[in-house]
Amino acid sequence: MSAGIRAQRARLGLLQSDISKRMNDLGFSWYSQTVGLLERGQRPLLAEELIALAVALDCTPEALYLPPAGTQSVQIGGYAIPAGRLSAVDGTTSYFGNELRINPRRQKGRSR
Repeated sequence: MSAGIRAQRARLGLLQSDISKRMNDLGFSWYSQTVGLLERGQRPLLAEELIALAVALDCTPEALYLPPAGTQSVQIGGYAIPAGRLSAVDGTTSYFGNELRINPRRQKGRSR
């Protein structure tokens, strides 16, 4: 998500201080350093902050947290999860008991 935040801010030509001002206007106590920590992946982002940040960056929340087009997989907990799974339940991941099973190819007929 840090790359999405940084990229969207750059597209708009905004400084970290601009984003912190906008977030403060939306009711969050943010500083320029808060934005920097997010962009370096050193601070978690709460769900309500994600929504406000999308407003502040004039985009959708998905634009901030989904990987760029063409990304095949993302690393989550040491697993290479197919990137498409982040926007749809597509049958590429499942559990057998508590064991994660990953099928990197989309399985037809399994979307929900």
